[in-house]
Amino acid sequence: DEMPGTAKWVSVGNYPADRHDAAGTVRVVGGTLTTGNYSVIVGADGSGTLEMVGSAGALTAKTIVLSNATESVASFVADASGFSPMTATNLKIAEGAKLKVDLSGYTGTKTRFPIFASTTVEGEFADIEVVGGTGKASDYRVVRTATGLSFAQQKGLLLILR
Repeated sequence: DEMPGTAKWVSVGNYPADRHDAAGTVRVVGGTLTTGNYSVIVGADGSGTLEMVGSAGALTAKTIVLSNATESVASFVADASGFSPMTATNLKIAEGAKLKVDLSGYTGTKTRFPIFASTTVEGEFADIEVVGGTGKASDYRVVRTATGLSFAQQKGLLLILR
């Protein structure tokens, strides 16, 4: 479910510790999710999705971990203006973590979008799924910057001379 407003702590409890099939989504839509000095770990004991919807939300954590225990997905869904980046001091992307970007609602002309604002980035996405946008899905890639990760459409001319 979507959580309007500001959430300071989200906990899903009473799930049996001997089961390893939890599934869930944390979706930020126009509100603020702040964990303070705590980490957000996605997919540690099942499948999980961390999703930013639109350009009015904010998610801030000390560390964001996209684990590979089962399945973890970072998802960004654009509104007409794009989407907000997720912010963490540390970003850890385990082997097998996925990125989904939905540009269907985007009406602007930008071709590069910050997705994670982070001082430290470890790992890279195994799979990138793109919905909407211009061009082919293969035209898009994740770019490391001094301030984190951006999602960008590759543009330009490639000449192969022999």
